Amino acid sequence: LGPSGGPEEDSTVLAYQAMAGIGYALSDNAEVRLGYRYFATGKADFNGDEFSYGTHNFEIGLLYRF
Repeated sequence: LGPSGGPEEDSTVLAYQAMAGIGYALSDNAEVRLGYRYFATGKADFNGDEFSYGTHNFEIGLLYRF
């Protein structure tokens, strides 16, 4: 273990994301929005163990303009 009690090795990995979305106008001032986002990282190596992270997110929202 390193001085802080964590792994001794450092690993830098690439993180990336892709997003898409649509909106539908309900009126001149209001809009409903739907979206999707994928976020992931490459594999990180910590003391011989490889880890990666990926997530799928779906969003819904209401935009109101004053």
